[in-house]
Amino acid sequence: MVNQYLKKISNKLVKTRLGAANAVNKWKETVEFVELTINERQKGDKTFIKMLNFVWHGCLTDETIDMLKSRVFKVSIQESYNEWESEGTNPTICLFSKVDTC
Repeated sequence: MVNQYLKKISNKLVKTRLGAANAVNKWKETVEFVELTINERQKGDKTFIKMLNFVWHGCLTDETIDMLKSRVFKVSIQESYNEWESEGTNPTICLFSKVDTC
């Protein structure tokens, strides 16, 4: 009796109607993930290593944010990019938290 009220629809139609279920994931298409397991650059700077680990785990405290702000270069990103591009330097590396921070 129940089946007479249920209309079978295709997976394609379900995905189309839900919209987001069929959405393109631009993040995965444009960003290449490379996990860095050895910290070579900041070997001697334990404070900076600790701060990077907080960022990696998505645990940003006021202290961590203040420390990050104190290490910001005082040049525009456009100037830096132009300099790196003229030197033929590899693309810029961006650090993102590994977990959602909501």
